[in-house]
Amino acid sequence: MTVFLVHGFRWHRQNIRIHIILNNIDDAAPEYMMAKQSTEALNENFNKLFPQIMNNLPALQFIEPYDPTDETSAATTQPYCFVSDLVERSEAYLDVTAVMNKGVKAVQWDALADLRDKLAPGEKIGWYVVHNGDEERAMSMRAGKGEEDGSTTGSQSSRKLSGKFKQLMKK
Repeated sequence: MTVFLVHGFRWHRQNIRIHIILNNIDDAAPEYMMAKQSTEALNENFNKLFPQIMNNLPALQFIEPYDPTDETSAATTQPYCFVSDLVERSEAYLDVTAVMNKGVKAVQWDALADLRDKLAPGEKIGWYVVHNGDEERAMSMRAGKGEEDGSTTGSQSSRKLSGKFKQLMKK
């Protein structure tokens, strides 16, 4: 069981989806923000949109709660993910006081507040404990299978469909 102590703010899932669509970020999965590809794509987008802010947030991460034992329909997506400038991961125990006492530099706090104002106005910046029981969500097994048997991944399929759609629209 992985637990994260994060310093950041909540970014609601519907706003994540809107940001990804409006900014045409093909490589970001709004339901799986902790994926390396999603994190890289969003950080690249933020660097383009908010370069002054991102200069002070070099280690920005997206941490989301996930319980692999929850098989209800509500478990497929959590209502938000945490946009975090500081993340401490723990498999067994963590000295929360020691982590929090390290503090956050004022320039970093201000940059995070500026980013919060752009993405999630009104959300509180603070320290949160986030449980994520499966960071990889078994996605690598599905992706590996698709690569082996020659089938396409969802992203590849949507790109092919998008190309076909564009061709149809030209006619």
